[in-house]
Amino acid sequence: MKLPSSALQTAIENAYDTFARYPRSADISGCPCCVLEEDHKALNSAPLGELTSSDLERFVHKAMTTWGGDDDFKHFLPRILELIATDMPLAHYSEVIAGKLVYAEWHRWPEPEQNAVAVFLNAWWQWGRWEDAAQVETCLVTLACAGWNVSRQLSEWWNDDSPASRQCIIAFLVRQVDVLTQGESPSAFWGEEGTQVLKTWLDDVVQVPALLSLALEHPIDTDVYDLYTIASLRLGSSAADTWFEEYHDRHLTAV
Repeated sequence: MKLPSSALQTAIENAYDTFARYPRSADISGCPCCVLEEDHKALNSAPLGELTSSDLERFVHKAMTTWGGDDDFKHFLPRILELIATDMPLAHYSEVIAGKLVYAEWHRWPEPEQNAVAVFLNAWWQWGRWEDAAQVETCLVTLACAGWNVSRQLSEWWNDDSPASRQCIIAFLVRQVDVLTQGESPSAFWGEEGTQVLKTWLDDVVQVPALLSLALEHPIDTDVYDLYTIASLRLGSSAADTWFEEYHDRHLTAV
């Protein structure tokens, strides 16, 4: 993963400052059936800023349900957020972490703590939306899991006409081919509200002709035929064929 942006690094540092008031408990209680001695040792194996994804992975899954309480979760939260952005192993569990935030009712936390989380999530999105489509989807679904309505994020992304953003948005939309063509739901992590926001955006904002025009100007390396499928099912085979012929003439003749 690339280095965090300056805004994301500042958000991480702010989270450390904000949650520093929660010390590490000498003995964090946990269900003996779910939390083993080696789990406790891993969680206490290093200072907060040096804990690894491996050290924290078990705690991320068990926090507040069978291991520790809200204050324990808040103590480790800055490092957890930092590793979401900088270390892929823990980033794979970002949706679970967002679910823990909701479980802890983070929207009821003291305002500085709410702001610290919100600033991090927004900075992570602003940084992540320049990454590959999988990273973008991870960011968006995590925000949705945390209880955010991601309409604003989707709108600002669609309105960003930079080439890098266009390339990424096309690749992301191709990943939603079944949502676009068959009305299927994205992953269960989106939840009902998040799924509706995404589908509304796909139906009302991302008009298929506009998507195809974007692809003509910003060709993608793979999944051209998924775009053709989207065009065929949403616009008809004739329109899809016309688009593909132009795409082929522009971008595939030299292949």
